[in-house]
Amino acid sequence: MARQAPTVPLLAEENGLQVPPTAQRLANARRAFEEGNVAGSIVAHSVANEAHHVGGEYLKDSVRSGSEGLLVALAVLAAARGADVSQSVVISIGVACVTAAAVAVSVAGALDKKAHDEFVLKERRREAWELENNPEGEVAEVVSIFVDKGMDRGDAEKAVRLMAPYKEFFTDLMMAMELEMQVPAEDENRSTEGVIAFVSFSLCGLMPFFVFILTKSSDQSLTHQFQASGAVALTLLCLLGAVKKCLTAQNIARGVFEAALCGGLSVNSWRR
Repeated sequence: MARQAPTVPLLAEENGLQVPPTAQRLANARRAFEEGNVAGSIVAHSVANEAHHVGGEYLKDSVRSGSEGLLVALAVLAAARGADVSQSVVISIGVACVTAAAVAVSVAGALDKKAHDEFVLKERRREAWELENNPEGEVAEVVSIFVDKGMDRGDAEKAVRLMAPYKEFFTDLMMAMELEMQVPAEDENRSTEGVIAFVSFSLCGLMPFFVFILTKSSDQSLTHQFQASGAVALTLLCLLGAVKKCLTAQNIARGVFEAALCGGLSVNSWRR
């Protein structure tokens, strides 16, 4: 018995068909695939353009950076606990380490992505130049790639020659098929990504130390403060692990387990 198509909110109308928002449509397509729901997949694809990039990359970057910041904080807390230092030293070292790591991660990440984008765009200019000056050679290369992937040579010739006149499209196709490179989108801003990574890393990484200050007690061993800070860091780490798996349409429980395992290894080192 065929499954019924999922019921989704109808917020727009395209080509006479009512469709849900892009993000919901993509979520429905993924759910239909997981359930083997053909009818649901048809509903999710009932528009001309299916956007696979829904603007969630910044959120993914912030989740990843936040998780890294929490792991750095846990490592610092573990080291401070083992060294049996004073509260002021714990806070000073923690703030310094988290801030330095945030700068390093955000700046290095942004520069690395920027350099990669520049390399990809340079390769695209080369491919466009080769297509302009040696179109038959480029067509032959793409035909060979299609044949290697199992396509009949005659069909490959027809398909490639139909696409070749559309130079912008064909250049991007060559980048993907020949060089296995994805051309960066025009609206990608690596500086913005760097700022988001820095803010997320810093806020999450410093949170355990804010808790460390707020839970000050008369206990000279600082046991209560370490426990409270560690608990907050682990909780946030598990929460981010769940969000990460949710964004990538994977098992949320697995994300929580992986995050708890990483944090637990750091916390376990507190024992002396």
